Amino acid sequence: MFKSSKRAQRALTFVASLGLILSSSWLAYAQQSTPIKQVRSVKRIGSIPAARPASGKPIKSIDQFGKEDSGSLSAITPSGKQLGKCPLKHTDVSAEISGFVSRVKVVQQFENPFSEKIEAVYTFPLSETGAVDEMLMKVGKRTIKGEIKKREEAREIYERAKATGHAASLLDQERTNIFTQSVANIKPGETIEITISYVDLLPYEAGNFSFAFPTVVGPRFIPGEAIGKQGTGFAGDTDRVPDGSRITPPVTPKGTRAGHDISISVDIEAGVPILDLQSKLHEVAILKNGDRKAIVTLKDKATIPNKDFVLNWQVAGDKLKSGYLTHKTGDKGYFSLMILPPKRVTPETVAPKEMIFLIDCSGSQSGAPLEKAKETMSYILDHMNANDTFQVISFSDHLKILFDKPEIADAAMRAQARKFIAGLSADGGTWMAPAVEKAASIPTDGNRLRIVTFMTDGYVGNDFEIIGMVKKLRGTSRWFPFGTGNGVNRMLIDMMAKEGGGEAEYVLLNSSGAEVGRKFYERISSPVLTDVKIDFGGLAVKDVFPQQVSDVWAEKPLYIKGCYTRAGAGTVTISGYNGGKPYMEKLAVSFPAKQIDNSVLGSVWARAKVDQLMSADWFGAQQGGVKDELKKEIVATALEHHIMTQYTSFVAVEEKTIVEGGKPRTVTVPVEMPDGVSYEGVFGDACADAACPPPPACSSVGGGSFRRAEACSKTRFYGAGYGGGRANGSGAPSPLSIVDNRPLLAAQKDVDHGPYMADLQRRIKRAWFPPKGNESKRVVVVFKVHSDGRLSHLRLEKPSGIAIVDQAALKAVEGASPFKPLPEGSPSDVDIQFTFDYNLFGGGGRGVFSSRNIELNNRSSMKYKDLSKLDKSLIAVLASYGRGLKNGKVAGIEIHNGSINVRILVAKISPAIISELTKLGLQNAVPNKQALVVTGVIAVEKLEKLVDMVDVLYVRAAS
Repeated sequence: MFKSSKRAQRALTFVASLGLILSSSWLAYAQQSTPIKQVRSVKRIGSIPAARPASGKPIKSIDQFGKEDSGSLSAITPSGKQLGKCPLKHTDVSAEISGFVSRVKVVQQFENPFSEKIEAVYTFPLSETGAVDEMLMKVGKRTIKGEIKKREEAREIYERAKATGHAASLLDQERTNIFTQSVANIKPGETIEITISYVDLLPYEAGNFSFAFPTVVGPRFIPGEAIGKQGTGFAGDTDRVPDGSRITPPVTPKGTRAGHDISISVDIEAGVPILDLQSKLHEVAILKNGDRKAIVTLKDKATIPNKDFVLNWQVAGDKLKSGYLTHKTGDKGYFSLMILPPKRVTPETVAPKEMIFLIDCSGSQSGAPLEKAKETMSYILDHMNANDTFQVISFSDHLKILFDKPEIADAAMRAQARKFIAGLSADGGTWMAPAVEKAASIPTDGNRLRIVTFMTDGYVGNDFEIIGMVKKLRGTSRWFPFGTGNGVNRMLIDMMAKEGGGEAEYVLLNSSGAEVGRKFYERISSPVLTDVKIDFGGLAVKDVFPQQVSDVWAEKPLYIKGCYTRAGAGTVTISGYNGGKPYMEKLAVSFPAKQIDNSVLGSVWARAKVDQLMSADWFGAQQGGVKDELKKEIVATALEHHIMTQYTSFVAVEEKTIVEGGKPRTVTVPVEMPDGVSYEGVFGDACADAACPPPPACSSVGGGSFRRAEACSKTRFYGAGYGGGRANGSGAPSPLSIVDNRPLLAAQKDVDHGPYMADLQRRIKRAWFPPKGNESKRVVVVFKVHSDGRLSHLRLEKPSGIAIVDQAALKAVEGASPFKPLPEGSPSDVDIQFTFDYNLFGGGGRGVFSSRNIELNNRSSMKYKDLSKLDKSLIAVLASYGRGLKNGKVAGIEIHNGSINVRILVAKISPAIISELTKLGLQNAVPNKQALVVTGVIAVEKLEKLVDMVDVLYVRAAS
């Protein structure tokens, strides 16, 4: 931030990078307007002010373990008056567990502490495997049941209710474990209660059941080229993560609390004796009722929601047996089988393996998570078989590779690996795709089974892309991801294991790395069951999931979900190989003509079917929409069974009461930093002090850190991209740090440098022809651009050590010059720094370089297009159009000659509004006064103009 007018006198420096750099996450800060005007002594992250009491110190409290922790988040006026806490007051979680099925209810209490009506927006996690099938909204004494709708229809209903003053709530699913709750028109002093309910099947392994409830969404790294912003998160949307702003809730600054807490209660009816019931990360009270029932509650009813709640219990001896549940009230019945695998049998001769270790060294792994990953990996290395081979690859914004090729695990190679691992440190963004691609590109040894271990917190926004890459590139390898931390992205970890043919493991920060390593070695020594087949005999079953059962590596049950169309009895046979010998188990079942119990099975089956459909097109899901036929089937399944998906949402509207007073002010609810995750690792060292939470001017969020330029004393523009071969790179907008020491540009003229910097990057990209090679290097060059576009003072600031690469970088800048004249209002010359990251893929790369709109002013902000009025699918259309697509389908939307059919929700229908829409480029406008909707055709490039129109509330594609 600017600290004095003197500091604003120094020379302006532009820093743009064509290298693999960090995260764009902080870019959204500039769009976030501070909710409370004239807030005193406030440091900001996103739009959430971290207020201080009169003493200037953060408010402190004592957490449930008796340690001093941060206090609540509130806003304070210049006179010292406290205005109120964040709108989310409390979350209550209650789970009822019967056997291997759990029903979980989450009650969120939103309260308006302000003098004006507000809209609260809260991004939060739920179980990555649960089926969300109910939402209720309670306003006063009236309860409104949420309706499941197509996502775009639900949003339109919500926006109309918000605009007309009705209390309304909207629940969207961003990922299977990330949800957004929006609550509109909360009156001053009013409390609105939202209840969300989901059903899940419990994980079971080697005699142990577990129940996990996530409490916080960790900061995601968002790769790709910026395309705008539709949500309220700290990151923007990019071409690779079109919903980046919807999965990155603002994190409360260090030394403050988010202002809301959580209580959890779990009622267990196991059906078999319960042994050794324990909570992994929280202190709990346990009330037992006999040996088969127990109630577990948090001792502290106001617990900080910053880590997973993990509950484990054993069942006595061999009391648990394979079994099944059924439900049927109509033409279609549902069943769920729990088939226990046999005990592990290890063959006398264990086949040799090729071990590839991938370890996440991005900023969010700084401190305890990385040390725990090192501890676990060191144990695994020390216990490898002598005839195994191995390779170690660390990744953040660059790759570090231990060997040229996998080496035999002898004493010398292990010692070299231990030294390599001990020297790893955490810094930079979570560039996961290059690591996956590199591991998959290593030539395989036909005589060895490849095992890939992947240690990460999973804090990336392109998780669907990563899952799709593992599925596509793994070949015959088996992937075993380790989620390291107390609040990791379990959806990514679980699905990476599922698509990779392995098993997931979670390494909590208080767990034993040796114990985790021992468990892993037991698994890979020999699968419990291979070549698995399931035969239903003559039973009338259909749509059984999973459709293909992979090898079973752990002593955990197979959960089989399906439908039956005719009542009857029969035998289900499971067969395979156990320790190399044939294995068979038979389970007698009876599918009844009517069974009113176990109604949750319809939701469980529907969720399994949606997962199968999503798996068919992970890359499409990442870009905003799977293939049309898959999406239609997902939506049809979800609407029939009343469950949440990426493409269906819950919406509830209170029709009886209208809240007067104009448009509600939107307040985004901040989240805690996950327990054990370093603020410094994510936000950077400049903001390590609790008194200085990372401001927009010198920070980035999302699994990465930021590059600090002399304690933010110089202007820094960062671009991004990784390159190798020929100017190919994968770009991600990166941090910007602005403190200009000459008179403020904004004082001369507010200059938008975004288009200029984008053009400059494109020019250099086209001229960048590095040689091919096998090393990963970085080249930093600096130069001056004069007002007329002339180039001067070009030199190497940081050579790569490879002369031919250094020369290629210099020639790229020379070949791209002269540049365009600087924008009007700029100084007479600017200093520019480019960083080239060379050959991260061993001679190849892919993707595009990043660009962004940049506005220099005395608040050091970015000009960012707010696309929150556009439906999610239209964001994907914009991204594809920006890459040159003029005809074709994107996210199910037909683009013809650069135009699409749209449905525009407006505040009112009038000739003036129709005229304005026509002037903006809407053709064939057809108004519907009753629905407050105007349909028509508009060029994709003019969609953003609709966003700027005040009376436009929401835009989606016309069906």
